Formats: sequence, structure tokens, C-alpha cells
Amino acid sequence: MLSQNELTYVLKNAYIPEHLPSYFQYFSKMEPFVEDKFLYYKNEDVLSFIGYPLEAGELYLTNQDVDKVHKEIPAVLDRIVEQHKPTEVKIIAPIELSVKGYKIEKTTIESDSYSILDIQNLKIPSKVKNMINRGSRELEIFFSRDFSTQNHRLLLEFLKDKRFPETSSSFYYNIPDYVIYSETAMNINAYKIGQRAKDELLGYNIVDFSQGDFCFYLFNITGDEEDYVPGTSDLLFYEMVQLAGEKGKKYINMGLGISGGIKKFKEKWGAKDLVNYKFMSYKKSTFFS
Repeated sequence: MLSQNELTYVLKNAYIPEHLPSYFQYFSKMEPFVEDKFLYYKNEDVLSFIGYPLEAGELYLTNQDVDKVHKEIPAVLDRIVEQHKPTEVKIIAPIELSVKGYKIEKTTIESDSYSILDIQNLKIPSKVKNMINRGSRELEIFFSRDFSTQNHRLLLEFLKDKRFPETSSSFYYNIPDYVIYSETAMNINAYKIGQRAKDELLGYNIVDFSQGDFCFYLFNITGDEEDYVPGTSDLLFYEMVQLAGEKGKKYINMGLGISGGIKKFKEKWGAKDLVNYKFMSYKKSTFFS
């Protein structure tokens, strides 16, 4: 468990979403700990290692001393695993890692990359401006710290439309608790103009404003295509950028690429790759037992 000083240290130096304890805890049901600039989470049997050292955000931004940083990761991972001896080890890291005495669950390692938007030097392309203006003609924006019945309804519509696997859907079902109990998460809601009282919520973004230079674009939830207003997602994103600037943030972590469409949307706003993402899952080997 984190002390208050450790929590402050983590939040000030967070640059990927998994560095946010309130975010990761609600989705994993695990407790956070810090070991030598690295964050990890654990329960009785499972350990999740976040192989992105705190304080290294600036190094990834400038691509300086990255190899040196990466050389430190295996030793810290081995030390944590040796201390706790979990049954299962889940890892996200910028490089592939192995775990002594554990076997990988899958033959393939999931790969992606986190992207980032520099809002200090942002120049919005004219085509994106047109979409923002298009959306603003029919929509009005409201910010909230709660998760309303309208937010919940739209989330269920979103999940039904996307037809995610059960494991992915169960992840999304934790969103309401996360938003309600996090001190830094916020909904940016887009309503049909003058229709807020009639539940005409057409989309919303969930963004987390931490204590450091980064904020985190976590979710974009939109409803049925028949009700969709062109420019909704761009208007929501624009309002998020404006609010981030008002709060003194320098960068928005845009999350992972996930799919071609999502990556294309982020790139049209000027997002650039920040750091590689690898996911590995290991189970304790019983070969020599």
C-alpha cells in the first residue's frame, strides 16, 4: 500500500495511465506499491509490474538515455518477484522481459505504443477545426465529476454496439466506480443543445487530471450511430485540450493505438508515439516441483 508521500510522488511523475493508482485499482482490484521508481500492484496470487520508471517521462519525450533506463528494469522486476513469489506475474513494459522460474502464458507478446499530444505547441488542422465547428452548432458541453444515469445508459449502448468479448466488457463495467471515487477523473459530456433535461447525451470523454505535467485521455463513449452528430468526438476532444491547458498541463497521454481507426483519430490531432508497449503474462513453472 502507498503512503501519502509515495502517492504524491507517483501522481507527480505519472506519464502512462497505469501509473494512476485510482485508475488501475478500480479495474484490477489490486493494491499499489513502489519499489525503486517502479510501480507495481498485487493481490494474494497475482503481481502486475508496471515497467515504466517514474521520473522517466521527460526522457521518453526527448528520447534521451532510454537504453540506460531499460537496463534497470529486469533487476527491479526480479527483486519484486523474489520478494512476493506470486503465482502469476503480469507485465507491461517498453521492452520484452522474462521472469526466472515462470513460463509465459502465450507464445505471442502483445505490442502497441502509447501516444502523446503536446498541447503547448498544438496547431489544430483546418479540417479538424471544421469538424469542431460542425459539432458546436448542435451540441453543448458540460463538465461533471459524477457518473449520471445518462452516462450509464450511453455506456451500455456503447458496449452493445461494440460487441466486445466478455473480458473487455467487464473492464468497462468498472468505469462508473472509477469516475465516482477518483479525485482527479472528469466527464466531458456532449448534449444536444437545449436537450440536457431530456437525456439527450450523445457522447462523453473521461479524462484524468493528475498532479504532474500529464493528463490522461482514457475513454471516448458515443451512442447509436443514428443519433450521432458529426464532429462530436472532435468537439469533446477540443474541450478536453482547452481544460487541460487551463489546468496547467503540458501533455495529454492519448493511450494505446488499439485499432487503426482510433490511431488515425489521434494522429489527425497531432499525436506522436511516446513509448513502446509490451504486455506479457507469466505463470509459476512447476516443471521442477
